Amino acid sequence: MKVLFVYSQTDPKLNKNYNEIASQFENSGNRIIQFKLSAAKNSELAARDYQKLISQLKKIDFLVVEASNPANGIGFLVATALSEKKPVLALVEAKSNKTKEEFWDFAAKSKLLTFVEYDQKTLASSINQYLDQVKKVIDTKFILIISPEIDSYLQWASENRRMHKAQVVRRAVEEVMREDKEYKKYSTTQKK
Repeated sequence: MKVLFVYSQTDPKLNKNYNEIASQFENSGNRIIQFKLSAAKNSELAARDYQKLISQLKKIDFLVVEASNPANGIGFLVATALSEKKPVLALVEAKSNKTKEEFWDFAAKSKLLTFVEYDQKTLASSINQYLDQVKKVIDTKFILIISPEIDSYLQWASENRRMHKAQVVRRAVEEVMREDKEYKKYSTTQKK
C-alpha cells in the first residue's frame, strides 16, 4: 500500500518516534512518502507545501499523521483526506493526554479516522493492528468499460454535481446494494 506520513517539526523530542513510525510502515511492506511540515514563516512556502500534500493525497491509499504536537495545517490535511474518502491514522503519544475530539471536532465521528495513543511499547502493535483494519476499507480499483451514453452522463453529473465520476458510480452501486434483498441476506450470513 502507498502511505503518506505527515508530521510537524515542532518538537525535536519526537524525532525518534517519527523515524520509528516510518520504519514500522516500511517494514510491513508499504511504500511510504514522508512529509515534514515546518512552521513556515513565509505563507507562500506554506502554500507550496500544502499544494504538494494535496497532490500526494490523490496518489495514496491512506494518510498517517503524528499529531502529538500538530502544525496548523495537519487538521486541514486530515479534513481533505477524509473528504477524498481516504482512511486516516492519527497517532498521538500517550503522554500528551489529548483526545480525538480535542484535535478535530469535525472528524471525531468519521469512520475513516482512527485515533491511536501510543508509547514505545505499543507503537508496533498499534500500527500492525491498523494495517489489518485498513485493508478492509481501502477502495478496490477496477476498470469499467462503459457506453458513450453512460460516459456522457458521468461527465455531466461530475460537472453539475461537483463530484468525481467514480463517486457518481459508487453512489449508484451503493443505492442498488441498499435495495437488493438477496444481497442483504448474503452479507448478513458472511458476517457471522
